[in-house]
Amino acid sequence: MILKIFFSRIGKSNLTYSIKQIIILRKNRTKLVVFLIFLFSAIGAEVQDVVIFTNGNAAIGRVISITNDSLFYRDSHTNVQHSVTLKSVYYAYNHFGKILFNSRSLLDRLNYIERYSGLLGTVQGDTVHFNTISFDRRMTNPMVFLTTSDSTQPVKIPFLEVEFVRMSAERFDVSVKRGCYSSCGLILALSGLRTMKYFKDDYTGEGLFSGSSLTTITTSALKSITDILPAASFLGMAETGNSFHFTTMIIPMSTMAWMANDWYFDRRTVYINPIKTNQPFPEEMFLFSLKEWSNTNFRRAWVPLSRSILNRIYKIRQAIWKG
Repeated sequence: MILKIFFSRIGKSNLTYSIKQIIILRKNRTKLVVFLIFLFSAIGAEVQDVVIFTNGNAAIGRVISITNDSLFYRDSHTNVQHSVTLKSVYYAYNHFGKILFNSRSLLDRLNYIERYSGLLGTVQGDTVHFNTISFDRRMTNPMVFLTTSDSTQPVKIPFLEVEFVRMSAERFDVSVKRGCYSSCGLILALSGLRTMKYFKDDYTGEGLFSGSSLTTITTSALKSITDILPAASFLGMAETGNSFHFTTMIIPMSTMAWMANDWYFDRRTVYINPIKTNQPFPEEMFLFSLKEWSNTNFRRAWVPLSRSILNRIYKIRQAIWKG
């Protein structure tokens, strides 16, 4: 158990603690603080931190520093300092339940979960069905607030006791949206290829930007659109397009494929706290962000370029001042 490893250094007193016992102690913060102060003063132990990675593995040690893109910690067993990228870190916390770092992946997932009802599982093996869920973003002893059909009062659970949250079937609305977007993209791509084929067949060779070519492109695009439309006499189309039936099958097939994918890979479940250090999550919890990726790559290119420009300007000014 993760928290059990915290007390591995006190073997002389033959004390062992399970994660359930530590969680019970954490519920009464005053008693826990007094207990830890007395224990650490007696045996000279250090406060330990837990680093949870996005794959579910955990490291026990001491967090030394956190930079813009890296986290440094010292392993409690080997006393070796390690450096990991923040992209691989889910969150980190210490003995007292204080959150030291929250990743963008975790915060985005928490915001996402709050939109749905579902099922919450704790590290003790208990499960709670909830109608609404709200996460406390405090860094010290954060809580999770649930509303259930059995009580009008919200149920309060410590964040570090939560093992996973599984969203209800409402979450499949995302699958439907993805099915719609991907099928529309596929239809547009196929229409574009069909337009290029018609243009190639009718191209007269007078140049791509000639008046004849522009007319041919317009005619080819209209033919491609007509191929996917049904018969409509008021629009002058007496027959259904030869690709209409195929096109109408793409959207439902794409939607069902996305729903099957999300169900099979259990995309509705978000894992938060692993029970053991060497037991990874069933799914990787890193959440890709195009905005974060573009900002990171922009900084990598812009920072050295800007420094080079500033150095050159400085040298020019130095030459002017000396002259």
